[in-house]
Amino acid sequence: MKEECLDICSEIFKRFGLIILRTPSLVNKDTLMNAINTQLNSGSSHSLRKRASYAMGQFAVVLNNQQLHRLITLLLQKIERSSDKSDTMIGL
Repeated sequence: MKEECLDICSEIFKRFGLIILRTPSLVNKDTLMNAINTQLNSGSSHSLRKRASYAMGQFAVVLNNQQLHRLITLLLQKIERSSDKSDTMIGL
């Protein structure tokens, strides 16, 4: 179920990103960023974390500069904390 929701979010961001970007009140981006980040950090399977990373990538284009800075900070913290280096996106 979570994987399907992340796939749907990715498609929405891809197809309607410009509308979301132009209408800041349309989506609560901070809440959505936290929800996707939770799945990225503590998803129960590699496949779930992979879909969360795709969704986060699609989501990044609809963020303002402050939100994008926060997203990058969250991702860098994840990389620093990660004990399983195969789970990070370094070297892609």
